[in-house]
Amino acid sequence: MTRRPLVTGSALVRLLAALTDAADVPASKAAFAERLSGWVDWRDAISLSAALNSAPAVAPTPPPRTRALPPATAAEREYRRVRAELTTLVEQAPAGKTEPRPLNPTAAAKRAAPEAAALDFPSYRQRYLAAQQAMDAQISTLRERLQAALATQSPEMARLAALDVAMAPIIGAQEQALLASLPASLGVHFERLRRAQAAEATLQTEPEATPSTAWLDHFCQDMRALLLAELDHRMQPLEGLLAALRGS
Repeated sequence: MTRRPLVTGSALVRLLAALTDAADVPASKAAFAERLSGWVDWRDAISLSAALNSAPAVAPTPPPRTRALPPATAAEREYRRVRAELTTLVEQAPAGKTEPRPLNPTAAAKRAAPEAAALDFPSYRQRYLAAQQAMDAQISTLRERLQAALATQSPEMARLAALDVAMAPIIGAQEQALLASLPASLGVHFERLRRAQAAEATLQTEPEATPSTAWLDHFCQDMRALLLAELDHRMQPLEGLLAALRGS
């Protein structure tokens, strides 16, 4: 029997490989710096060079919608608040904000649920997209506020903040393209579970047996886990800025 290769990488990568049943995810032979250079054009290189070589003595003026945070303690508190709000949001996403599943469904509803859900992955896709949009909006705003707070600490920290400002759109463009593919991968997983349940149902010896909804519960758990892994991934740049602010 052929052994499945071990998939390495972040929690998000490992979970995605498991959900999509990836049989082979070859490691890149190129070094990280080499891969990164493929994402940077000449305009990006100029911005990065300016950020690395400058030493601003004062903080850059934040965008109008950005209110600078006081150092460390308030920044920690704001980070925890945003993370808690987004964690609650993504944990509730599979059920939908306005479409809670009934606590005591009738037998007819139980029978109808698997068939309706099997035809309704677009509703889960919309919930996933809505959660992604909420993460993007709140995390982007907090990142700007952390950059502005860090830039007030010292010329060195101001340079670090300027570098993060310059790097964000470069890495972000690649990241957004990859994260945008997650709902489609989740859809493949949904269909695999649905087909497995349909195949199992054909083997039922009792024609009036209530169709199982276990596959849908399994899918909702996996969707929640994928969203939480994506949230962890998106929060990493903020954790880096926060760590720098603590040490400044």
